[in-house]
Parts: sequence; C-alpha cells; structure tokens
Amino acid sequence: ADQWGCLNNLVNGESGILNIHPPSEVPTWEPSKRLLMWPNGTTAGVFSGANPGEFRGPQFHWAWVDELAKFKGNALTVG
Repeated sequence: ADQWGCLNNLVNGESGILNIHPPSEVPTWEPSKRLLMWPNGTTAGVFSGANPGEFRGPQFHWAWVDELAKFKGNALTVG
C-alpha cells in the first residue's frame, strides 16, 4: 500500500488501529511524524511499501506489513 493506503486502512480504517482500541487505550496519531503513540508510552512508526528504503535507519523490533508481496524488487527479506 502507498502512504495513503496505510493511513486509510491500517490506521484510520474500520478495523484500523485507531478504531479497535477501548477508549482509554486509543493511541495518538502524529501525521507529520507518521507515528502512533499509546498512553503507556509504546510507539509505532507507519511506513509504506511504496518506498521500502524507508525501513533503513529507524530502530524497531517489529513491523506490521500490509501486502508484503507488493513490495517492489523483493526489497524486504523476512527471516
């Protein structure tokens, strides 16, 4: 998905992150940073498969990837 697909589906969609949490646990969305922040301090960055090079640099333990097969040129190796 492109950046807007990520936003519309994974973040704001009917089953997106902002709509599945109980009210006391809904994260804050910071669009300029493409960052979700939960009340307990957990953060999640939102990256698009349209530009897989964005995965280089940021430090994170997990990635939730929408439509991995659509990444161009086998840009992401899972293992």
